Amino acid sequence: IPYCTQLCWYCGCNTKETHRYEPVAAYMEPLLKEVANVAALVPRGHRVSHIHWGGGSPNILSAEDIRRLAAATAAAFNYAPGMEFAVEIDPRTLDPEQVAAWAEAGVNRVSLGVQDFEPAVQDAINRQQSYEMTRDAIELFRSKGIPSVNIDLVYGLPHQTRESVARTIQQVLT
Repeated sequence: IPYCTQLCWYCGCNTKETHRYEPVAAYMEPLLKEVANVAALVPRGHRVSHIHWGGGSPNILSAEDIRRLAAATAAAFNYAPGMEFAVEIDPRTLDPEQVAAWAEAGVNRVSLGVQDFEPAVQDAINRQQSYEMTRDAIELFRSKGIPSVNIDLVYGLPHQTRESVARTIQQVLT
C-alpha cells in the first residue's frame, strides 16, 4: 500500500504522503484488479504459503478496505494450511477497528516499525513514536489472537550511538 500519513525521512519505500483517503480509496480498484490478474496466472492447485502487506503503511487502509482486500485475496488464491499472513504496521496511526479487520482476515504476524526509541533520532527521521504507543499496539494485536510480532529496528540513523541502539533494543525486549 504505497501511502503514508507522514513520510519518514530515512525510508526507502516507494510511497507518497497523503492526508486524505481519496487517493487510497482510488488505489483500491486497480489493486483489486491486480489481485485478479495475478491469480489468473497462478497454476490451478498452487497453494499460497505467504502473504505480506507492506508499504508505505497498510494501516492507512480503513477497516472496510482491509476486509475488502483480504476477501478478494482469499477468493482469488488457494491458501496453504499454516500460511503466514503478515502485515507491516505503523503504530502511530493504528486503530482497534483495523486490528479487528486483520484478525478476521487471518493475519498471524505483524511487523511493527520502531526504528529507534531515542527522541533525538526520532526527530531527525521525522518519526516520533513512544515506547508506550508501540507496547499498546502489540497488546492490541495479541488481544485479538495474533500470535507473532516482530519489531523493525534500523541502525545507522542520525544521532544514533552504540549505547542508544542498545537502549532501544533493551526496550524492545521488554
